[in-house]
Amino acid sequence: DELDLQWPWPRAVHGQFLDIISKGRPAAIGFDIVFPEPSSRGPEDDKALADAVGLAGNVVLGAAFTEVKSQYTVKEDLNAPIPVLRERAAAFGFVTVIPEEDAFVRSALLTRAFQRSELSSFDLHLYRLGAQAGIHAAPLPEKRFVLINYRGGPQTFLTIPYYQVLNGEVEPDLFAGAIILVGSTSPILHDVFPTPFATHGDMPGVEIHANVLETLFQGIPVRRA
Repeated sequence: DELDLQWPWPRAVHGQFLDIISKGRPAAIGFDIVFPEPSSRGPEDDKALADAVGLAGNVVLGAAFTEVKSQYTVKEDLNAPIPVLRERAAAFGFVTVIPEEDAFVRSALLTRAFQRSELSSFDLHLYRLGAQAGIHAAPLPEKRFVLINYRGGPQTFLTIPYYQVLNGEVEPDLFAGAIILVGSTSPILHDVFPTPFATHGDMPGVEIHANVLETLFQGIPVRRA
């Protein structure tokens, strides 16, 4: 509403956003937004975002696993970012969260097999970039997954509206040395889930990733009794 734009927004807008926050020299930037198809606005729109991603140099893009089962086959698709974007990114990793039988998200995969290779998650790539940038990081767990140690409910982490960055209402210095996660919080886009601290299903996926990163950096995964 503030930007007067329909979703999905032009990718050039994401490029403008990246240019602004990059001035603050964050440790890493993670886009929990999937770009598996070329922009409907043409190749120049994709190029504008790709140029910003390349200039920033520390952007991790998202990919989303999908699985289609039939009687005899199972088809998996990674839905990776289009080549012009992933070639300029520092990395891309899967953002897919895995709810348990009661629909709650309590754990996160760090690696996953796909077409005879082992892929790193969105969170794992951000952990590595953050550690390289000097953020104190605990050793990674030996398992492929972690039980997330949630800090609290929605907006436990500092949450800044996207439009405020674009409109110049936020100083880029605020992002210095931090890991910036960009993602939707609107239930309309179906990226909200129940968690132990959001039992009504109102925890945005992007904030689940923030809790995963906090768990990894602090080295405090929950352990089953």
